[in-house]
Amino acid sequence: MKKWIITITILLVIGTSLGAIAYFSTRTLWNNENIPGNSAGNLANGGFFCEDGDTIYFANPKDSGSLYSMSQDCTNFKKLHEDRVSSINAASHYIVYVRENHERNKSEGSLFSFNNVGIYRINKKDGSNIKQLYDDPAGITSLFGNYIYYQHYNTETNLEFYKVKLDGSEEARISTEPIVPASMENGHLYYNGIDNDHNIHALNLSNDQNSDVAYGNYFSVLAQGGFLFYLDLENHYSIGRMGMDGSYPELLVRERCSFFNVSPDNRYLYYQIDGTDHNQLCQMDLLTLEQKTILEGDFCRLHTTSKYLFFQDFHTEQWYQYDPAGDSLNSFSPPVL
Repeated sequence: MKKWIITITILLVIGTSLGAIAYFSTRTLWNNENIPGNSAGNLANGGFFCEDGDTIYFANPKDSGSLYSMSQDCTNFKKLHEDRVSSINAASHYIVYVRENHERNKSEGSLFSFNNVGIYRINKKDGSNIKQLYDDPAGITSLFGNYIYYQHYNTETNLEFYKVKLDGSEEARISTEPIVPASMENGHLYYNGIDNDHNIHALNLSNDQNSDVAYGNYFSVLAQGGFLFYLDLENHYSIGRMGMDGSYPELLVRERCSFFNVSPDNRYLYYQIDGTDHNQLCQMDLLTLEQKTILEGDFCRLHTTSKYLFFQDFHTEQWYQYDPAGDSLNSFSPPVL
């Protein structure tokens, strides 16, 4: 009789433990409000790198863009998931990213059959407990607080602007325009119009209400460090900046540019000059406005962390890492794990 009691007690304990594990593995852990998942400049450049605390999450170019992590000094590499990823966002408990397994028959790393595209959430610690939040192709995607803002795609409407909560609930269309959800600052999303104008607008994320910031012909708006950086189409794609309220606009780079980003400490502006006989990737010190050439050629996907600038050769798969503190440039060749 005692053996049966002991056996039943053990089974109850095991059952309770398994139930608790299942509950906590599926329960959504919420973020603090207004916490961003990645920097505006990184997201605008594809979101292939994302610094969170002392860890950098990135799409490994040597492993078909699979999700990896490394320390700030580019050591201690770990593979978190087989998915080919972009728009990486990391905050508190989760990594949110866009899956782009276009050339794969099935996603690995999961017992379930998911689509080869979409938006997914995994545990930041070990890449476990994958959850699908959207099952069609997505454009630029950002995490802000407990909501995910993304460029929603379907064959009938092409790209539109949507949001969904971190647990996959409350999906809603905000705009029929393909707004770029990169520049979140002070509870607002700053962006340039696309369909009706190219003005700079601010979307209040608490009530989805729009307001106008600046009238003009702007593109690729980046909100950071108390400024709005942008490409000025009226001035041949020069890079300018203005106050968050549209005041005091000024041109910083008068050459024709394509891609740009700003360092997390707001010290350096990185930009690609195009359309000349000497295309080049450059750096501007935003304190002194001094400019220097990092590398001549055509480059794209400019991503910044607290220590490095990562960027890709426009014509090849080669990536580089540049250290502004030591003015050193090296190829970025992470291991395949």
